[in-house]
Amino acid sequence: MNTTSSPVPSPFVLLAHEWLERITEKSLLSGSYVRVGRFLMVSQALFETGVIAGRIFHDRLPLLMKLFAEAGKEESLLEFLGECAARRLAAVEEQCLSFQGIFFLTEMRKQGLPEGGPGSEFVRVARKKIPVSRAFLQMQSYGLEGIGFGYAYYELSLQLLEKPVGPVDPNDRSKLRSHGVDIPEMPPQTTLGERELMVRGLFAEHVSQFRPDLLALLGLQNSA
Repeated sequence: MNTTSSPVPSPFVLLAHEWLERITEKSLLSGSYVRVGRFLMVSQALFETGVIAGRIFHDRLPLLMKLFAEAGKEESLLEFLGECAARRLAAVEEQCLSFQGIFFLTEMRKQGLPEGGPGSEFVRVARKKIPVSRAFLQMQSYGLEGIGFGYAYYELSLQLLEKPVGPVDPNDRSKLRSHGVDIPEMPPQTTLGERELMVRGLFAEHVSQFRPDLLALLGLQNSA
């Protein structure tokens, strides 16, 4: 999924840049890179940010797509995002129904994590390197994909967002660190209401700068 052809920058650019900066490492041979495990942790947070946006703007999604799609292709993009959401949900067993399963573990498997593999395999995949330039574009597409999931699965998304489950269970954190995986401490938990206010502010600032004509249409005139 490519957002670079959009008429304006993605609203997720600022968050992707800020969060990637926190986990970027450098070496003479590899240049700037991020580790897969840490990258997918912050990417899940961006995916969930998109999910919240998909719920907030549920009745105005075709308008919101004007921030991402070329003129006249908004409905097509929305249909594609719905297909992406359906594929994600179909790939997860019901007992693993959480954003950890829908996003984090699914993406870890795409990176080579075998089903039911030992902990050493998790560590091996988590320590893989991704160039920052590639990670930056990928994170933005994850945010957009999240919008599609929040739109397509409005009620389910609410249930999952209210689950206090992060990408890595706190009980497993010390074990992963003992194997050499640098798992950052989770930020303080915020309520869903606080997260919704943050997302509204994020989009209001972006729309004010790049598409002020959409500010009132998206109901953001009091959030800017």
